[in-house]
Amino acid sequence: MNALNRRLALAALLAAGALPLHAQTFPSRSVQIVVPFAAGGSADVMARLLAQHLAPRLGQPVIVENRTGAGGTVAATYVARAAPDGLTLLLTAASHAGSKAMYPQVAYDPVKSFAPVAGLVSYPVVLLVKPESRYQSVEMLAADIQAQPGKYNNASPGPSTVPGLAAEMFKRRYKLEFTSVPYRGSSPALNAVLAGETEFAFNETGSATALVKGGRLRGLVVMHKERVPEIPNVPAIDETRMAGTYASAWLGVLAPAGTPAAIVERLNAEIGQVMQMPEVKSRMQSFGGVSLYDTAAAFGTHLERESERWSSLIKELGLKPE
Repeated sequence: MNALNRRLALAALLAAGALPLHAQTFPSRSVQIVVPFAAGGSADVMARLLAQHLAPRLGQPVIVENRTGAGGTVAATYVARAAPDGLTLLLTAASHAGSKAMYPQVAYDPVKSFAPVAGLVSYPVVLLVKPESRYQSVEMLAADIQAQPGKYNNASPGPSTVPGLAAEMFKRRYKLEFTSVPYRGSSPALNAVLAGETEFAFNETGSATALVKGGRLRGLVVMHKERVPEIPNVPAIDETRMAGTYASAWLGVLAPAGTPAAIVERLNAEIGQVMQMPEVKSRMQSFGGVSLYDTAAAFGTHLERESERWSSLIKELGLKPE
């Protein structure tokens, strides 16, 4: 039995009452999923899709609440302070991992103040140029930037975003000098490349996949260990000199620290069932998403590694809230 089947088998055990009483009776009332971003974005869409399918499995309503502000720290603070009963969850994004480095004043630790529940989906960062661009590879672009320091511009959805940090990784790996022009989000940054305002952009597949598939943008490399099935012609990062330089805008679920392990495992198993539903898998894959679902412990390890990596880079670059 493979790992996924073992996790799905756990859900059957849960239904049969194999866990302690407080997990068997969970949840006693509605569950709240708190989203740090505005309605309509990729995180909000995933939260509502999850809530729709999770509710009948839990036997209680699952309500999505958007608590925006301060780079996601308003929502994270709210959940960190909530009762550790599994009834208040945070649908978090990759930016959460570096939030303490970006906002030192926050009263929570992005790792220690939460109980990892489950990873959901990962949207790898892709390097993009216009289709008529002469650049056919990341090495070609890097060579021209090296030859003309300071001439080239990158359209960035913000210096503290994963695409923004990925651009810094590109700059350091090839020892480049270029300007990252900040835009108010992924869509304006992609529009800047389409309009010829900048020569290239780093963005996540959730926003860029449709444009690449439609021929409006060309992907030079995806910062993932393997090619993304929805855009199979875009090389993976391990096929380039940037091998091992991974960057993804991921989504996952956290609960307040101290949430009983049995409740965490119940939530993890039920989320695993939802993530295997054809409708959910299809929606995720159509946007270039890669499944991040695994055990709660595996997601915890992922969060720790991401926090160390992004926090170190944020501090090194001296980034401040925008």
